[in-house]
Amino acid sequence: MSFMKMRLILALFSLGLFLFPACPGIDAADNTPAAHAGLRIVWAEWEPANFLDTLADRFTSETGIPVEIVKIPWSNFQQTINNVWAQKSDEYDLIVGDSQWLGIAATQGHYVELTDLVNPIQSNFTDQSILYYSEYPAGSGRYYGIPCESDALAFAYRKDLFEDSTEQEAFRTRYGRELAPPKTWMEFRDVAEFFTRPPQLYGTAISYGKDYDFITMTYEQILWSFGGDFHGPGFVVDGVINSPVAINALIFLIELLEFNPPGAENFNLDEPGTIFREGKVATAQLWFTFMPPLISETNPYREQTDYFISPGQVHHYVSLGGQGISLSAYSKNQDQAIQFLAWFAQDETQLAWAEIGGLSASKAVVASEAFKNAAPYNAAFLESLPLVKDFYNIPEYEALMQSTQNHLHEALLKVETPQQALDNIAREHGQILSNRSNVIGWELY
Repeated sequence: MSFMKMRLILALFSLGLFLFPACPGIDAADNTPAAHAGLRIVWAEWEPANFLDTLADRFTSETGIPVEIVKIPWSNFQQTINNVWAQKSDEYDLIVGDSQWLGIAATQGHYVELTDLVNPIQSNFTDQSILYYSEYPAGSGRYYGIPCESDALAFAYRKDLFEDSTEQEAFRTRYGRELAPPKTWMEFRDVAEFFTRPPQLYGTAISYGKDYDFITMTYEQILWSFGGDFHGPGFVVDGVINSPVAINALIFLIELLEFNPPGAENFNLDEPGTIFREGKVATAQLWFTFMPPLISETNPYREQTDYFISPGQVHHYVSLGGQGISLSAYSKNQDQAIQFLAWFAQDETQLAWAEIGGLSASKAVVASEAFKNAAPYNAAFLESLPLVKDFYNIPEYEALMQSTQNHLHEALLKVETPQQALDNIAREHGQILSNRSNVIGWELY
């Protein structure tokens, strides 16, 4: 779609003059048969996709355009999208894709550039959400998505255990300070150690799994908070990701494993929450998007459950999750898709999205007391937003992630030492990044 055509669509939409027929059949732009009626949006199979299903019904009621939300299991999600891109398939009109996909989708032409749409409304969203879910490369002023679902890693904890007077006295005697939600990773270690009483109770449940990005997301916020990074100025990798600080961060993460229940080395997205609801751990690391079950009847400890943000140390960073919603370059329904995106970005829609359960990055939402009080973990979510940081989202993201996942997990299993694992990551990342030094802004990721 040309920028001129997008400007015309947006101008007509803002005047309420751009209406689309709800019936299937012919695409108005080129008179070729549409692949499906209305819009088809693809996302991972999880609760936020169900929330989007509900929200999309409002769009259909207002416009007459049917919307189908296709939900793909997380284990197959990235490969499904890779296949769509390889085939240049028009199966999906809009993709709610992980933040790390932005680089490859933008540079290889899989996403339509949305700069004309985003420019007038970018100030309605938090700076971090525009940076990580929309703009590529950083600082370029070119945009390929609308922030959809913000997310970050945080912790749930058992208030009844933390506030028990016997537990408090025992903790004070052992550690010389009060038992409270930890502010630093060293304090977290003490709490996790204190509550580890196998086999009935363990201190924490953390995602260490080798699949997708699980152990990397867990490690990176410790790495950054300890003062380390994946690379330094001038794109230097060796001596940075395998620095003494990075090695100490990995040793620390591995040491936390002993305070987890058996099998934690394979924990993925939802296992920590499940184990928490079973009463087997005092704390559990979760993405905010996986916290709704903790306030439902499936959690017998829901009245005793509270939340704290991921700790800091020398610095304070929190692993970013979440997705933007982008227009597929292969869609035959691009006009209708632009209408949906413009509607979704409105403050009124974002407030409705948050009321349903979506984690909006809209400034109107995050500033509202209604959102803060809508769920008991929302206060921690708002506290996390200024602290988020992301893994690489350049086109080589997948290769960088696979390298990191493989070697971090090998260190966890003691197949490699922490030093060996990070040396291998440094070597492989250096090879992968060797041709990237001329790309504007990529180093921010």
